[in-house]
Amino acid sequence: MKSPEGTPMSADGFRALVRGPIVLARDKRLGWDIHVGVEILADADGYVAPTPQAPTIPARMQFTVPTVDGRNFPVIDFETSGNAWDARSERVTWIPRPDTISPAGIEEMERPRPGMHITAEWASHG
Repeated sequence: MKSPEGTPMSADGFRALVRGPIVLARDKRLGWDIHVGVEILADADGYVAPTPQAPTIPARMQFTVPTVDGRNFPVIDFETSGNAWDARSERVTWIPRPDTISPAGIEEMERPRPGMHITAEWASHG
């Protein structure tokens, strides 16, 4: 799902995955960098076809999500994501797209300092 109408522009580069009433999340314990942007493969209506798989970490459900480059990445149900209560199980539900600026870059954009100039070099570090 895309960011809801009325959200700040900084949220435009993120997508969330929902399967019925279940929100899905990326969890660091699955072995991926959860902050690296991916372009999720969806049909013309925005629907994604995740593939169920047996959970590889303690979770109620796990899926692989296809990307436009032919790869996939794992997600689990939000309820059990992050349940180690430490940095090992960091999680995200709003998944960044490849062209999304890092969270630190977004913070800088939302809070410009007086006299701050954004150069092409700085803007390319997304």
